[in-house]
Amino acid sequence: MLRILRTPRRICRQGRSRAGPWDACAGRPQLARGLLRFRRDKKLSRVHEEPISMSRCADRLPTPDDTILRFLTTERLLHWAIAVPFLGCFTSAVVLVVVYNLDPTRPYRHIFAWMHRGCGAGLIVCPTLVLLASVRRWRVHVYNIRQAWVWKFDDIKWLALMGLAALSKRITLPDQGKFNAAEKLNFMMVMVFSPLFILTGLMIWFPEATHLGAFGPWLVHFGLATLAMPLMLGHVTMATINPSTRVGLPGMVTGFVSREWAAHHYARWFREQFPDLAHEPAGEHMFDEAVTLEAKAGVEHEPLLAVNASVAAPLLPYSGGARVADCEVDRSPPAAVLAAAAEDVALEIQEADLLEDELEELVRPAYYDRRVTAAAADGLSPAAVTAES
Repeated sequence: MLRILRTPRRICRQGRSRAGPWDACAGRPQLARGLLRFRRDKKLSRVHEEPISMSRCADRLPTPDDTILRFLTTERLLHWAIAVPFLGCFTSAVVLVVVYNLDPTRPYRHIFAWMHRGCGAGLIVCPTLVLLASVRRWRVHVYNIRQAWVWKFDDIKWLALMGLAALSKRITLPDQGKFNAAEKLNFMMVMVFSPLFILTGLMIWFPEATHLGAFGPWLVHFGLATLAMPLMLGHVTMATINPSTRVGLPGMVTGFVSREWAAHHYARWFREQFPDLAHEPAGEHMFDEAVTLEAKAGVEHEPLLAVNASVAAPLLPYSGGARVADCEVDRSPPAAVLAAAAEDVALEIQEADLLEDELEELVRPAYYDRRVTAAAADGLSPAAVTAES
């Protein structure tokens, strides 16, 4: 810090000038500190101005062409640092309540009791260690919190239509952001209930510290677990059993998910984070497959916009019930594409020839002067050089 503050003064003593805001700080440490504070505040304010762009984030694992990065390493670590202890607490609690609540004298109760306490301690230690290890990525976590707690009308509509959409494919759910409405509820539950679980668990474990006894905190602890159970079981079911959503489970393991799956289930987030990919067709392989089907049917190839709906519909499994015309892209026939490409190549060749002629016109006088000079040194006249040329 002292070196930075002395830099403007040293520059002025040496008689050198450097353009920039430090010129006004020469010999003024207070002004230099104010400039540093301004830069720091401006950097901190970016979290409210710019969303986290996953398209510019790099991860340790390579990404195939048909996948995108959905979760960073710090997000995945924090997820499992909460999920594993939480599941351990839930499993041990179910065993204690169902098996040992009526008869505490049954054997091995102390094993499940200490398992519950150990997982509860892990719920404190593990997320704390992950957050401390990834303190430089704090903007990612702030962005996720804001995404979970800011609700829109589409989120409420998504919750209302979720059950009907599972029964009928004709019902289209609204576009969602990074988290759908159910994931937002689960996110909020974890943020609110985890501190309460820890607090009431410590009060049950050490009742003498509060002089309130263990029964009251146990009732609150048990009530919170009863409220959290449906959200947690629903989250686990959708992530591991439901066919249309368990495809995204690798995103919480490797960080990468299918591009088409993300564009279908989290369309608004996909458009915000990957604007270049959002405007591309669903995949070149779909266009090629449509052309192949047309060729087998003996249909002359036309732009994809004119493809029959019965041919294009099976090629868009993640269209979400949208019309075929909305998912199609206007593509020129191959013959026209080849003709346009040949014309472009001809124009490039013509431009290259013109450029070569211009360069030759520029170089020729200097080349001629060099030859005349060399000929004069050899005793030849300029006319002989011109005749030789």
